[in-house]
Amino acid sequence: MFAQYIPKRFANAMLKHLVAVTLLFPYFYTATNNYYCHDFTLANFFAILTMVFIITSWKLDLKHNSIFLAGLGMLLLAYNGFATYINHTYHHWYGEQINTTIAFLFFATLLMVKDSHALVDSSVIRSVIHVVVISNVLSLWFYSKHTKIMFMNDKILIDKTYSQYSWLYYHKSQYAFLLVLCVAFFVVHRKYFRNIFTYLLSQGLLLVCLYASDVYTSMAAVLLIFAGQFLDYLLKSKWWQKLIVGLAASPAFYLILKTLLELIAENRQTRTLATLGLRIPIWQAFVKLIIENPNGMVDDFFGRNKYLVLENFRTTNCHNVFLNHMFNYSIPVGGIFVLLFALLILFSIKRNFSFLTIFIWGALLIPLSFDHSLMVAELPFLLFMVYCMFFREQKTTKKDTP
Repeated sequence: MFAQYIPKRFANAMLKHLVAVTLLFPYFYTATNNYYCHDFTLANFFAILTMVFIITSWKLDLKHNSIFLAGLGMLLLAYNGFATYINHTYHHWYGEQINTTIAFLFFATLLMVKDSHALVDSSVIRSVIHVVVISNVLSLWFYSKHTKIMFMNDKILIDKTYSQYSWLYYHKSQYAFLLVLCVAFFVVHRKYFRNIFTYLLSQGLLLVCLYASDVYTSMAAVLLIFAGQFLDYLLKSKWWQKLIVGLAASPAFYLILKTLLELIAENRQTRTLATLGLRIPIWQAFVKLIIENPNGMVDDFFGRNKYLVLENFRTTNCHNVFLNHMFNYSIPVGGIFVLLFALLILFSIKRNFSFLTIFIWGALLIPLSFDHSLMVAELPFLLFMVYCMFFREQKTTKKDTP
């Protein structure tokens, strides 16, 4: 009934705003004054507005992606059932539960739109590309000044002595994960660039930023994306084209792998491959804590900024997004969070089967499994990018031509 009063383009505009705030103004509010615990995120505010405008002005089809939506709905009900009980009984903090639920409801709403190509049209895709490039150009400039910025509560935190390259985010692994995600997005939507030169320059910018971030897991992960693209190309090419491209690409991949291994070797005294960069002892210690505290420890551990002290180092997190969820919010809540991602991955591959799809998910899972690379403030952006890459209809119109 509201469709005649609310133009469809309002939803497109809110999607552009969601991308812009995530990459240029990732504001969040936390009542505990803890970087890990977000009560309100600006990205989710625009996710809610997008849902409102989609529901009121776009044609929805519940039969569209019905199996996935049914599975997603059941998992979200279970997630909120367990999370509500755990929070009411133990933690009395609902921020993560609410924000995670909003993000997945936002994704479900996108899936209900029958004409996905109209919802995320060429202007939205190009807006994402432009914002990504602008954000990372700015990030390099601020990094050259050794300046870190964060937008939190009623403050703009500016640190001009910060050595890590984390841009607008708490930790460099968050920024590196977003770079891997944007590299994948550029590969999937390369036809939306003006020409091959702007595409290569844009990808080069992201790779330079990724190298400067000094996050080896994400640097290794991004190779999978290009490998997936390369394998898909080989499958579609004639045998002589495969031979020529294979011979041309082999030295490049060899040099990249050699450089990456040399970088890892530089840190072998503290980050050996035998322990996957100390991840194995960290995971073992936190799995033990998770088993000992199955109801979660968000109020006893992260809420007080405590550290887990191991042999010769200390850490505040599991260095694994999925273990973090179990450690913070209980085994049942964290387990369902894992199932939500598993469902997302399986249907992405089913919907858009290719080496590129499989390898993109492999590239994303590496930083998710090795670092605290995703906080709830970036979750709506991740789900939107996944929607664009794997669930949006890939049909060509005149507007799509640069």
